[in-house]
Amino acid sequence: MLERKSNEAVTIAEISKRFGLTAREQETVQFLLEGFTSKEIAQRMKISPNTVKAFIRLVMVKMNVSTRSGIIGKIVGPRVGLESGAGSGFSRG
Repeated sequence: MLERKSNEAVTIAEISKRFGLTAREQETVQFLLEGFTSKEIAQRMKISPNTVKAFIRLVMVKMNVSTRSGIIGKIVGPRVGLESGAGSGFSRG
């Protein structure tokens, strides 16, 4: 579990650099990865939930995705696809 967490942190930094995320966008994505709601993220960042939603929308645009889960997929997905050697990593039937 700790190893996964460590790899996740490196991946977030790489993703942030790749997509040009600001520090606050990166912080928002980190909380999103941890499973927090917009309201919970807002409390932790001491900002409005609407500002969190705006950060999430900006991240979606930068990552070319349309959902919160799409953000997660951009971070977690590439690792799965690279390890399996498959495009999606889902068809292992």
